[in-house]
Amino acid sequence: MADSWFTVTPLGHGITAIAEPLREGADVKSYLIEGQREAAIVDTGAGVGDFKGLVEQLTSLPLVDVQTHGHWDHIGACHQFERVLIHPEDVPFLRRGEPADLYATHFGPDQIRDEWLPAGFVREGASIPGCRPTGLLNDGDTIDLGGRALEVVHTPGHAPGAVVLLDRDARILLAGDTLRFGTILLMLKKGDPVAYRQSLDRIVALLDAVDVVYPAHGAPMTPDDVRALRDAYESVWAGNVPSTPERAPAMWAGDIDAYQVDRFLFLTPRDSIGV
Repeated sequence: MADSWFTVTPLGHGITAIAEPLREGADVKSYLIEGQREAAIVDTGAGVGDFKGLVEQLTSLPLVDVQTHGHWDHIGACHQFERVLIHPEDVPFLRRGEPADLYATHFGPDQIRDEWLPAGFVREGASIPGCRPTGLLNDGDTIDLGGRALEVVHTPGHAPGAVVLLDRDARILLAGDTLRFGTILLMLKKGDPVAYRQSLDRIVALLDAVDVVYPAHGAPMTPDDVRALRDAYESVWAGNVPSTPERAPAMWAGDIDAYQVDRFLFLTPRDSIGV
């Protein structure tokens, strides 16, 4: 068993990253954003370890859980928070949680390893309880934390209710799974490659207000990295990138196409590009 499941990294400007391992070389990050009056915890991890207890050690401010979307590795502790906000389109994911039979598929030699797990966590029969949101995030909303505000931008594609959060004063963008290096999953159930193209255009239009982008997976990105991602995806839509057909696991949406462009790999439903 691991001594500590979480890796905590202060990022400055009242921002703290909380990382959890998902597989070798890959993690999922939540972010604590502290204002003067309250703090937002952006996503709540993979359901392993005492997430809320850790967050309460990091801040004494009242907490609001702000979900970038409702996939399992982001909602693990949402049921522990009194206030939970999510976009309406992802409410069904949040309310379902991750039942034990599905949750079990995330553990194993090529995924979350037993030796990483914290003492006291028993994965047999474990699940992520569903929860009801106490409020909804809509495009254009502002979350006022006291002396700091997070602007909500709806960015469907990876998930129907995906959002990114813009902090203009700190000049950061919290991107969830909408932006990242490596694999961009657009073939999950209710993923939308067409909407993702539009979401990237919306995000690029905001980049003059951003110095750094913090994704939920992988390294931080610069505005130029995000522009490169958008341009890479446009090259896929222009027909300039050959696809590699693959068979997706049953938990995904069926057969997929894989498009590799430099640092980015786009996975889409079969024959969905250019339709």
